[in-house]
Amino acid sequence: MQKFKVGINTPLDVRALPGGKMWEMLSDYIYLAPKELGGDLIVVWEGAQHDFASIPPIAWRLIGPPATGKYRDAAPVHDILYRAHYKDNRKLCDQIFLDIMKRSGVKRWRRNLMYSIVRLFGAIPYKRNAVGLIKEYRKCLEEGKQRYGFDAKGDSFYITP
Repeated sequence: MQKFKVGINTPLDVRALPGGKMWEMLSDYIYLAPKELGGDLIVVWEGAQHDFASIPPIAWRLIGPPATGKYRDAAPVHDILYRAHYKDNRKLCDQIFLDIMKRSGVKRWRRNLMYSIVRLFGAIPYKRNAVGLIKEYRKCLEEGKQRYGFDAKGDSFYITP
């Protein structure tokens, strides 16, 4: 079994989809959470689609547009955790987002601002994703695929094709 270090373990490899609002992973993107955040290995699978960050254009001057800046390392993981309702714990999803931003060198004021924004406004997409998760799970069952799961001990979370 491959050894992983705490933090991001693979380069971020994405391509913009037509329309420019969504992005697709071109390879697996692997993050190992520190023990204080559960110590789970989280894999954003090749082919997964995400929007990097739902930043309104009015905030771009302060934070930067989606898919730019150092925070971009954290956004795909956060998007997938929200989509999967990771451990049914939105706060943990947001703390992982903050951890990746810190490890990626995002300035303290910017990462704290972005963390505060997802804490204040993240409940809306998180709840919306609950409905999407049920539909996605049913679709996966119909297609014979498993996208969301835990290892045999229930310790590590994987999102796989």
